[in-house]
Amino acid sequence: MSVRNNLRDKLEDGELDLSMMQLVDVPVREIEQLGTKVTALNLSHNLLSSLPANLPLLTHITKLDLSKNQLTDLPENFGQLRALKSLDLYANRIEKLPVSFSQLKSLKWLDLKDNPLCPALKQAAGDCITPNDCAMCAKKVVALLQSYDSQLQRERQRKLEEEMKAQREMEKKEEVERERIRQEKRAAKEKRREEARMREAEVKKETDLKISQEMQMNGNGVGYTRNSNGSNNLNYHHNGHSSNMAQPHGKNCLGSILMFLLGLAVAGLGLAISLLWIYTEGKLDAKSVSTALPVIQADIEETLLTIGKSTSMMYEEVEKMSKPYLESAIKNGKTAWNEGGKQIRVGAKYLEENFGEFFNQFWSKIKEMAQCLSDQIIQAWKQILPHLKEAWETSKPYFHELGKIIIEKTLEVWKYLLDNFPVYMEMLTQTCMDVAQYATKTWQKISEAF
Repeated sequence: MSVRNNLRDKLEDGELDLSMMQLVDVPVREIEQLGTKVTALNLSHNLLSSLPANLPLLTHITKLDLSKNQLTDLPENFGQLRALKSLDLYANRIEKLPVSFSQLKSLKWLDLKDNPLCPALKQAAGDCITPNDCAMCAKKVVALLQSYDSQLQRERQRKLEEEMKAQREMEKKEEVERERIRQEKRAAKEKRREEARMREAEVKKETDLKISQEMQMNGNGVGYTRNSNGSNNLNYHHNGHSSNMAQPHGKNCLGSILMFLLGLAVAGLGLAISLLWIYTEGKLDAKSVSTALPVIQADIEETLLTIGKSTSMMYEEVEKMSKPYLESAIKNGKTAWNEGGKQIRVGAKYLEENFGEFFNQFWSKIKEMAQCLSDQIIQAWKQILPHLKEAWETSKPYFHELGKIIIEKTLEVWKYLLDNFPVYMEMLTQTCMDVAQYATKTWQKISEAF
């Protein structure tokens, strides 16, 4: 420890002499604190078996003596000592040098005698007997390591090219697989379109058959009408004239229900398309729709839960605020009822004793007037009813025609959507079903919360 504290005393003319001090490691931090004053470092005749990885931090060193140690190798980053001009590795146990040694382009002197060098390195190093031999050793060893470095770079480049080639092959295979999947999807879409066209053709055929049968029935049908005198007369209608036969009540109800359900379906479809348009920012492609569906689902569920919680909290708040007033009103009402009841009974007794006969006569007159008014209303209704029935019979075909137009246009729109957007329609149908299920579950949660 005293040696490290007195490094400054070992510094003379830029050379720090730490030889023959039985060192087992290099005090790099202490040497670094001396700054750029140290240009030569002598660590010979010590017990160093390895060098620390932070030794290349001493980038200002130009001469390094590591002779007569027990070094078996050098750090991989040894080449960062780019200012190094002289390196003595005499009498160590080094077999090979790191590839970064090729970066020591300023190295002019190198001694590798008495080291168990590998054959290639030993041949490049030579005998290192004279200064010229050491200079040639530095030149040839650096060149040898540079060739090794070039070979490693070429090998790395070759491996990188092979990896890139394998990556391109993989991408090509993936693209072929994606194209195959797209072809299968297009084939499945075309199959669904063909099935939809066949179903549409069958439905149209059935509809035309029904219309033909109805027209035949309307053209050759027989109806019965009852005259005012109570006799039945046969009315024949030919050449497409409308029949006076009344439509069954059940058929009218069924048509109304179908129209109502159809209106709900159209409204739901419009709402669903509007939500998809808003959440996908006008991009109705498959990826945007798939991304937007979970967001719509989460927003709907969160909105319903928020409404349920707000309603529950509002109900509790109103109940809490109104409870005292309700209790007070009930109490006061009971008191007023008890007191008022007594007064009412006294007044009723007084009126009955003094004006009983008068009230009875007055009540009889009121009942006679009400009965007369009721008779007049019934008589007027009987007179108006035939005219109302006639007006309904006149306007009924127009309502039926309007219903047929709405149904036909809706079927045309539905067919257009199925033909041009079959995938979206299937996705929309499934989404509506999922939204309905989640809405049902959310409503159940809200009900349970109440």
